[in-house]
Amino acid sequence: MPEASASPLQIQYAREIYNLIMSDIDTSVVTVSTGRCGIGKSKIVRSLISYFTQDDYYQFRGASNCIPMIIVTDMLERLYDYQKDLESIPEDKVLYYESHKKHCTYISSNNSMPLAQQLAESVYKPVVLLTTQRYFEMPDEQREILFTYRAGKPPDQKAYKREIVIMDERPYFYNRVDIKVNNLNDCDTALHRGILRDDKEKDWLISEYAQWRDKMTSILRNQERNIRNVNTDIFYWRESNTTDITSDDEKLFKLLEKHKTQLIAKYPYVLSDFRHFKQLMTNGAFFISTKRRSDQEYNTQFLLIEDNRDKFFLEQDKAKFFVLDGTADIDPVYKLDYINLIDSPTSRVPLNLTIEHRDVGTSQTNLKYYSAGNKLIDAILTDVLDTIFTKEETLLVTYKKIEKQFAKDDICIGHFGGLKGLNDYINIKEMIYIGFNRAPDLIYLIIYLVQHTEAYQQLQQMSEDDSRKHIKSLLIMKKGCFINPDINQIMFNSLLADFEQNIFRTAIRRYDNEKHVTIFTYWNCKIYIALNKLISERYLPFGVEIINIGIPKSVQKMKTITTKPRIGDKTNPQKLCEWIEGKSPDTVFKISEARRELQMSSEDIKNAKKNKTIKSLLNKYKTNVPGVYLVS
Repeated sequence: MPEASASPLQIQYAREIYNLIMSDIDTSVVTVSTGRCGIGKSKIVRSLISYFTQDDYYQFRGASNCIPMIIVTDMLERLYDYQKDLESIPEDKVLYYESHKKHCTYISSNNSMPLAQQLAESVYKPVVLLTTQRYFEMPDEQREILFTYRAGKPPDQKAYKREIVIMDERPYFYNRVDIKVNNLNDCDTALHRGILRDDKEKDWLISEYAQWRDKMTSILRNQERNIRNVNTDIFYWRESNTTDITSDDEKLFKLLEKHKTQLIAKYPYVLSDFRHFKQLMTNGAFFISTKRRSDQEYNTQFLLIEDNRDKFFLEQDKAKFFVLDGTADIDPVYKLDYINLIDSPTSRVPLNLTIEHRDVGTSQTNLKYYSAGNKLIDAILTDVLDTIFTKEETLLVTYKKIEKQFAKDDICIGHFGGLKGLNDYINIKEMIYIGFNRAPDLIYLIIYLVQHTEAYQQLQQMSEDDSRKHIKSLLIMKKGCFINPDINQIMFNSLLADFEQNIFRTAIRRYDNEKHVTIFTYWNCKIYIALNKLISERYLPFGVEIINIGIPKSVQKMKTITTKPRIGDKTNPQKLCEWIEGKSPDTVFKISEARRELQMSSEDIKNAKKNKTIKSLLNKYKTNVPGVYLVS
């Protein structure tokens, strides 16, 4: 089990997981453990592998009683951990890694061996490891191979089942499948070049498919021309006249199977694409057309939502699936009828943590596309540098597209979507969290429809115009929030889950952490008050201090300076701000002097003093004498 350096709570959690895996055989559900981030799930998985692959374990139980496993993980690096150079590891760990090399294999695109050969050889080792993406996107016939393990040598070789599947991150509960013109053309190329001999079969395939390809290409292009006045068009498309690709789809798929080796050699996804084409014709799909920012062209495609329920083999005598995910209890994607959440309160401990909310509009649009975006970034950085204690122990996290604009003053930079699963920041004491990882609206809609199958089925039966109106109504937003309460809750819970995954990259990840960690958030606290409330509900029970700072002074000043006046060159607050900041140190001044020099009325001065930047300056320089100020 876990290493001796683990805390008592981590060891207790490891025992809970071991007992769960050994006792839970209910294949009608996927069992999900919600032990907190940093509990050591990856170490536990490696320990289980080590335990079940010890030579004396197999000798004791015998090959027929061994427990072969499939390990599925998001982080490819974890797959290679057991492949470390034996000369570079401590002596007491050599047996551990030797055991891994002997009993484990991994399926990876980084392997020089072809995938088919990797799969063929994987059956001779009890434990196989592969990525989450690989598991859910590989063809069914290849996935089937994973569940077979062969022990011994011919002629005494016996076949056994890999009956345990452990996923140490969130699975893909559905696949988003894009069907674009490129897919149509790539399949056409595969048919022309993959079938070498010219005969009636090849002629029939090419001719029949060409008719369907031209038809679908025309649909995509025509719909694109019909929406020139909008940025995005989404509706549910269905073929009303047929569910077939060709005049004989049974013949089509038999021929594809017959020539699959040559076809896949030309285009690896040819069989899966044709399977998706059939789903498109049978069930329909979302039609999506989005104008590119840079020009008047559109990205146009069909979008299939492929339910992955069948890839968990529910209620079948094949394997039991376990998932270890620290945010499964708050992540909305787990709200499915076949998920069994197992909470682990013993894994949650008080956190030496403070969260400070700063009220700044930090949408990606604000920071990247608005003319004042660079000034806002500079204002935020000014506040950051005034706030943090040490640059060396600070991590700034923001959007990937603009992270370089924050890369100043030697502060470590990361981006949303690039931190999960990493332990590189385990010594970080301060995290600057600018914006948040908000997904496109369509992602939240998809999660909603996957969870509400009746609503999804109703949408599929609507006409194109009705579905367009219905989708638009579901995605209506007011002040940054969806008016549909279910979709709105999905969005905020998703943001909370991502927030937790990110902040647990810092020193609070350690169970023995003694450093006080502070998270400084920068987003619009008025619009996203619901997110702040969820954060409070989540962390206050663990002794976390939460502080609402308001608008940072540097940001308020930036707003004052960049505000465009209705009349003249400058606003009154801008004039007064410049006048005050133009004073030399140790200068005494009165506001009445500003009124006279700036030729402002008493009413102008009164209104200007309401500005938060002016208030801050006057509070900074006020003296014991009312109306008299001293520049310090």
